[in-house]
Amino acid sequence: MAISNPQGGNKLPMKKIVLASVIGIVVIVFLCCIGSLVEDVKNEDIVVNQVPITGTMYVWSQPGMYAQKLGHITSYHKTEQLWFGAQNNGEPIPVIFNDASNGEIFGSLRVKLPTDREHMLRIQTDYNGMDRLMNDLVRPTVVKVVYASGPLMSAYESVSEKKNNLIEYITDQLNNGVYTTAVKISEVIDPITGEKKQQKFAVLIADSTAAGGYRRSEKSPFDYYGIEIGQVSVSKIDYEERVKKQIEQQQEANMLVQTSKAKSLAAQQEAIRAEEEGKAQAAKAKWEQEKVKGDSCRGRR
Repeated sequence: MAISNPQGGNKLPMKKIVLASVIGIVVIVFLCCIGSLVEDVKNEDIVVNQVPITGTMYVWSQPGMYAQKLGHITSYHKTEQLWFGAQNNGEPIPVIFNDASNGEIFGSLRVKLPTDREHMLRIQTDYNGMDRLMNDLVRPTVVKVVYASGPLMSAYESVSEKKNNLIEYITDQLNNGVYTTAVKISEVIDPITGEKKQQKFAVLIADSTAAGGYRRSEKSPFDYYGIEIGQVSVSKIDYEERVKKQIEQQQEANMLVQTSKAKSLAAQQEAIRAEEEGKAQAAKAKWEQEKVKGDSCRGRR
């Protein structure tokens, strides 16, 4: 069978028309699928590929070209920075210290994903993407841990002697799990009023069998997914106005104490110096007396 040309030319065989149509369809399908045939994995990425029909999943963590086989791919970053309030990225994390002072912590940390197939398939199954992983797992866990670190110190300690401990507590709990703490009541002297008062403290419970040497109330979810947390940075702690004034008063009180100690030490040093000078003068006078006696004896001879 052939189709006549309207202009009166040669007739086109039906087989050629069908063949041309098939080729055209194949070309269109190929062009549509060309983006699903090969995947170029970058050095900074991890790609999970799920092929159709069989549903087999592949994890590619090394850079290079891979056969995608028309599969659906999900890309992850090997490392990701999480900001909470710092550099105007994300919200700061609220915290309550053991003296009932409120504050907000600004900072950041580095999230490192696993590269092995087992852990990446867990992440893919539960979160199916980098955004959901960061928003549904990482950020809520960080908020929980930072909040749990507040009762381990007072607001004043967080800007003074325990400033570095705060970063250690956060990093340790993110990787090893939230601490189990005990409540300790101690009598302290208020640095502002000078009066004695009782105050509750959260203290860590030592446990040689637990990760990091402290008892944990739960495991870190990051351990299950093979995620590592590092480079924790606290850039600022913003306190409520009432707390800021208290911290300033405590700093002034401590300055006075240090000044008083310095003056007392200076007075002690001055007393020691005067005593030593007195001893030296007495010894000199005694020596002069002995010398005069000796000269007198020699003159009588």
